[in-house]
Amino acid sequence: MEFEKDYDDGKALRDIGLNKNLNKPISFLYYNYYRSISQYIISNSGDEFDAEDIFQEALLVAIKAIQENKFRAEASLKSYLFAIARNLWISEIRKRKSASRREEIYAAESEGATDGINVKIARKENFDLIAGLFEGLGGRCKRILLLYYYKQYSMKEIMVEEDFANEQVVRNQKYKCLKKLIEKVNGNPVLYQNIKDALKYG
Repeated sequence: MEFEKDYDDGKALRDIGLNKNLNKPISFLYYNYYRSISQYIISNSGDEFDAEDIFQEALLVAIKAIQENKFRAEASLKSYLFAIARNLWISEIRKRKSASRREEIYAAESEGATDGINVKIARKENFDLIAGLFEGLGGRCKRILLLYYYKQYSMKEIMVEEDFANEQVVRNQKYKCLKKLIEKVNGNPVLYQNIKDALKYG
């Protein structure tokens, strides 16, 4: 996409804040800042697919913050977006380690261990909360987000489960679903925090 020579961070912030033709500032951010974030993700145990996922989620978080006047002008837009992406990636790595640990716990339970009952109860409560929050997103979005965040499915596994053509189609659909979710909880900080907690500990 071609940008006029004077299109810069300031104009991107203005357009996002006004919710005006978001394709233009989003394309601008991709063009200028995706590469540095991608390099960071890949150099820290991720791959190109992880980089695309994290960048998309970082964009959604940044756009929401800008539109709610939570962006502080003393930080550059590049630094702000990078910080969000870095925090998201750190959380993702922790989530993957936690998922691996949970698998070990469940394996022990299947062999007769009984000390994981509280974990099962917590998972059931979180599942009920998440399912309720996702209810209004439509059946496919609900399934995709539950599979990814709650059941820890990979993009490839979701592709097979939901009969998508390829993994990129899954990523694009997940991005659209996340955007719908943010719009749904926008303006309700309690609901927003509930879903963050449920996804983190689910």
